[in-house]
Amino acid sequence: MAITFLDKITLGVGNSSLTSASADTSGADFLAVHVGHYSVAFTVSDSKGNTWRTGITDRTDGEAVTEIRYAWAPTVGTGHTFTSSLGGGYQVAWAAWFSGVQTASDPLDQQNGAAADRSPGTGITPTTDNQLVLCGHSANGNVTSINGGFTAIYTQNYVGGTNEGGGFAYLIQTTAA
Repeated sequence: MAITFLDKITLGVGNSSLTSASADTSGADFLAVHVGHYSVAFTVSDSKGNTWRTGITDRTDGEAVTEIRYAWAPTVGTGHTFTSSLGGGYQVAWAAWFSGVQTASDPLDQQNGAAADRSPGTGITPTTDNQLVLCGHSANGNVTSINGGFTAIYTQNYVGGTNEGGGFAYLIQTTAA
């Protein structure tokens, strides 16, 4: 089965806790939430009670943080909301859902990244064909584009004292490369 991007929703910008509007995630077998924030304590939850796993965390305390959390083989349907909660600081957050992602076992193949004070990660080479590659970025600045064949899900400019700048994108890689 081919991987397909189904839809997306923003959780918003601000501090403490953000909850999305209601969405219909029917048909999804993989959910992802990206949060760009300036904090150290962070959780993701949803109205369907799914278990959220950490896909990637690039953290240097006191700097912009990017985190991607995911739920595979989730409970989905109408009236689905997503929440990201911080123990302080401010954030920008988005959710996206896909179908056709491996569900027999945890689909996380690899991760790579860098905290705000280092150069970007060198990339990954999936071990099998037909992989979903997610990319998140958080910065104390503006995020306007991504390259390398990725499709932007969302971008948000930095607003001092309100939210981090950030971006969330995906690539459906049919052949491991």
